[in-house]
Amino acid sequence: MLWAGPDATVDAASACLWHRIQVLGQDPDVVQLVVPYSSSARSRDFVVVRRSNVIVRAKGSGLVRYVDAATAAVVAARGAADERAAVALLARPLQRALVTADDLVAAHMHAPPRGAAVVARALEHLLVGVRSAGEVDARCLVESSRVLPQVRWNTWLRLPDGGSLVCVDGLIRDAGIVLEVNGRQYHAWALDFEDTEARQLRLTSCGLVVAPLTPRRMRIARREVLHELERTYLASRGRGLPPGVELVSAPRWIAA
Repeated sequence: MLWAGPDATVDAASACLWHRIQVLGQDPDVVQLVVPYSSSARSRDFVVVRRSNVIVRAKGSGLVRYVDAATAAVVAARGAADERAAVALLARPLQRALVTADDLVAAHMHAPPRGAAVVARALEHLLVGVRSAGEVDARCLVESSRVLPQVRWNTWLRLPDGGSLVCVDGLIRDAGIVLEVNGRQYHAWALDFEDTEARQLRLTSCGLVVAPLTPRRMRIARREVLHELERTYLASRGRGLPPGVELVSAPRWIAA
């Protein structure tokens, strides 16, 4: 910062470290900075400099300044290999309530052009509720079908068994079908004491049809998985949610 000037601000993946946003493949020996367009500072050695007319700094960052969490995540996501990786990165601060979807959209508008298309596609997924790379695969699969309706992503349900609320990865409401993307051991939007099998058993016992999907199978047997999902939908469409199953808002500890 002494080298780059008094207006320099820690940026992108380097700022993500400060905000505790995980960026896979990040090189901790590289320092990323953003400076005003009028600055003479340029990238050199281990310092990567970005110039911008809009620099939004985090509050209370002290002597060393950092961009806000939304800017840090969006600029870091500009370097993602594809939209799946970008969604995985951007979903982390969303799940921790460090940022809102509107914050990410605003940061995207002011971020550099490189990688903009990937982040734009990732934001499209996030704005409809997708929160993981596996769910990106599932959404793309569903939208390639002429049979399946739109899916509600990461929807909270109250079940008639009186237990805790459950957030399902995907819900086809008119057929009472739950899509569960089982590519990860821990569901970030579910309660942490429920493992996948217990969670799916609860859903099934309440009358919901659970359709488990894995990212690997969606990639290597895409057509087969799609046909299975379509047949499941055609067998259940029109029945709606089972008695006692209700759509609810996200709990306060999520929405806060």
